[in-house]
Amino acid sequence: MATADGEIPPVPKPARAPTSAPAPRPLRYVAALDGLRCCAAVAIILGHAGSLYPASPRLIAQGGLLVVTFLLTFFVTSGFLIYRPLVAQQMRPRAARKTAAAGEGGKHFAWIFSLRRFMRIFPLYWAVLTVKCIVIGPGDVHSITDWIQVIFLLPFPDPGVLVNGGLGFATWTLAIELPFYVIMPLFASWTRRLGRGWLRGYTGFQVQLICIGGIMALYTASALAARAPEVLTLLALPIGMLLATFEVEQWQRRRRFVPIAWLADRWWLCLGIFLVFWQVGAYLAYRPGTATSVEEVARSGLLLNALLLLFGTIALFVTLCFGRPSLLSAILGSLPLRMVASLTYGTYLWHPVVLHELADRYGEGLWVLMGGTVIISFALSLVTSLTVEAPVAVLRYKLDEKVGRTPKTGEAWAPLWLRPKAPARPRPSAT
Repeated sequence: MATADGEIPPVPKPARAPTSAPAPRPLRYVAALDGLRCCAAVAIILGHAGSLYPASPRLIAQGGLLVVTFLLTFFVTSGFLIYRPLVAQQMRPRAARKTAAAGEGGKHFAWIFSLRRFMRIFPLYWAVLTVKCIVIGPGDVHSITDWIQVIFLLPFPDPGVLVNGGLGFATWTLAIELPFYVIMPLFASWTRRLGRGWLRGYTGFQVQLICIGGIMALYTASALAARAPEVLTLLALPIGMLLATFEVEQWQRRRRFVPIAWLADRWWLCLGIFLVFWQVGAYLAYRPGTATSVEEVARSGLLLNALLLLFGTIALFVTLCFGRPSLLSAILGSLPLRMVASLTYGTYLWHPVVLHELADRYGEGLWVLMGGTVIISFALSLVTSLTVEAPVAVLRYKLDEKVGRTPKTGEAWAPLWLRPKAPARPRPSAT
């Protein structure tokens, strides 16, 4: 219709329906980390077995530093895998967090996260601890307080109880990691509050970098001020958290960080850095003509070795998590290694018990201790996977189904051949 002055008014464009932000991508499964964890477990078990044999100082320097390097990969991997779902939740838009299911970052996510970690760690640990106490004895555990420490992995009031009682070294490493399962959800919640308050002018990714970087700087300054450089190796956990933050940002934004991508796509360079830093650290630790032990290796050139081993571990880790598919990631992510990797937690718990029995029965034969400990520990781990891990895995799947969390195909809750089927997703109706 024309107006009074004869002009035809423009036809108003129909209003666009408000579009919602695209749903965040589910976290991807990094299969190569399973193979890396398997290699790390075998290396640590061989190192513990070899430490009972009077080998040459040069061999101890080489093997001891390799064991420490792979131990750091355990801590980096733990920091990465534990913090990744938490940081993915915190970096989501606020509207997406409100509509998310409880198991995928919604309400009560922290409690569900802690419950799942409890079900993953303690049932198998208690089963192996029970067998060990019956067969060998509890070790340096005497009072009720000592028993509470060992059973619940508490590092106080006497940290020495965790090393000399229970499962020995395995109990000590679990006690180190366990607080992070409680601290990390609290830390993630704290970063979200900072993002709404003092750091509200920054993106969620930037808030995470500032908070994790600040914690690492404070941790490093405290270790140096206390003249305890050996504590710097525990920086592997927050380094894993930092890498998780970069990986989530890269995955959700569908863009790669150029410097990280340049290094990560050259897997041969990352593997070379790992091997060179290991050899340099072993050279610094080796002292000709001295009675070198694993403890002395850990103390020799400690600050420099800690930095070398951390950088070597990071280089190997970066190519697996940030690089394009390569020969190295294909080997570490292969089905046989993934199947064996699903048994590494049980193997790690069993190996102190097996090693103690073999050392008592067969003396200090190097190949008996090393080969026998690996084979028997894996066999016992398979048995406890059938009897302990598989039933608990079913309960965890039911919990996931109840809270709306989609199980990942590669999660090593139980061996691949025992995993219950994931609940089928409802198909959208045809229109």
